[in-house]
Amino acid sequence: MQSAERGPQGTVAYRVLIEANEPGVRIEANKEYAGTTPLELKIFGDKDGTFHCFNNPNYVIQAIPVKAGQYLHSKIFHTGDFFTGEDRIPKRIFFDMSQPDKSYVEGGKAPFW
Repeated sequence: MQSAERGPQGTVAYRVLIEANEPGVRIEANKEYAGTTPLELKIFGDKDGTFHCFNNPNYVIQAIPVKAGQYLHSKIFHTGDFFTGEDRIPKRIFFDMSQPDKSYVEGGKAPFW
């Protein structure tokens, strides 16, 4: 049995499969380039399977459109900062680039994060 990869501040590595309805979509994690879909993203989280704070209240994964007719998508996860609950790290995230992102409000403004 292989032991879990250890990370900073007592965290462990979780691997999240990131997919989109079209291969080659650019993925950013907390505004850092992570690769293109499909990809396996390594996220350091707490041992209970939740996101670790790292002095940031949210962990944001964005899928950036690569051609006309696609939409920008964001998945926003709470990390437990400022006495808020933390979200569980998912095993898989799927982006349908042909559909508008429901996390954005009318007018194109991003939610607070």
